[in-house]
Amino acid sequence: MNSIKEAIRHINMGLTQSENRQIVTFFTLDGEIAQQTLIVNLAVMYGKVGEKTIILDTEFGNGLFSNVFNLKPGKGLSDYLDDYTLTDNDIIQEVTGHNVGVITSGSENGEHYQTGDPRFSRLIKSLTNKYDHVFINTPSYQDSGEFSSLLTVSDGVIIVSALKVTKKSKMYHLVDYLKKRNAKILGYVSVKR
Repeated sequence: MNSIKEAIRHINMGLTQSENRQIVTFFTLDGEIAQQTLIVNLAVMYGKVGEKTIILDTEFGNGLFSNVFNLKPGKGLSDYLDDYTLTDNDIIQEVTGHNVGVITSGSENGEHYQTGDPRFSRLIKSLTNKYDHVFINTPSYQDSGEFSSLLTVSDGVIIVSALKVTKKSKMYHLVDYLKKRNAKILGYVSVKR
């Protein structure tokens, strides 16, 4: 079995054993591509068994999910948070045949503080009514409080680290940051580059 399939199955086992696992936020210290690959594969896996999943990209200026799913350019999260005339339906792009939806990060001028906007919390609530799983992609963790608003809406966190690249001190700092904010750590994945 290849390592990505094995990692995805281990994460799934952890998610299915958790009581409340609908909204999962993914954190990485230095492995954004690995994190995004993991999110895509988990979403498609759930879609294949009939569970609707949405990927919410909070890494502003990132276009990876658009490229992977061959999505048309359109409005995304930062546009929604800036333009009160947009609804969640205006920013959700469904991936045909996969039971997967994607909300891209939107225009490149988005800022991480935007996730503290009350509309962000309302968007999450709306998504939980439409989807079985909400996967939130974050940029690489830096020593700051910019992720606090994501943690308040998340049921749990999965940490993605790069094998033999991620420094232990950075990992301890991230775990400490998450614990101080009462985040439920569902597990971690260590991937090779």
